[in-house]
Amino acid sequence: SYDDRYFHLRKFGFAIREIEEGFGSNSKWKWSFVELWGKLAAVAKNTLDLKRAYMDMDLTSPNRMIVLSYLAFVKRLLQGTADKYREKYEVSSMKMDDFKQAIVYLNALRRIHMNMGERSEAEELKKKIEIWSSKLDSDQKKREEEAKLKR
Repeated sequence: SYDDRYFHLRKFGFAIREIEEGFGSNSKWKWSFVELWGKLAAVAKNTLDLKRAYMDMDLTSPNRMIVLSYLAFVKRLLQGTADKYREKYEVSSMKMDDFKQAIVYLNALRRIHMNMGERSEAEELKKKIEIWSSKLDSDQKKREEEAKLKR
């Protein structure tokens, strides 16, 4: 049921957050938690049946409140994970794969907005995805030029 899945996913999120805080912000494992948050976001998104959730968002549905909470939780996870992957790219790794993962999570969030009929949020995310993609392309070109100069 919605309640069970939402409850377990929140417990996983709580566990990840507590362990992350236990290690501290200057831990050498700081960036490993980004991938855990990503896996949690993917599982949360995949366990939500969007067709059924859309129907249960009706005012007469007894599951309305839990569906809205669950959906908000998934959206927060996807947005937070995308931001964390971008931060990991900019601050630590400078690996293109991290930035690509951030864009993948934004695309997943955009699809949810589109499926739920939230057009303005979907358009806003589309612009953000385009900006992030152009930054990724420019960084990639810059690296290629630097590699050519070193040769």
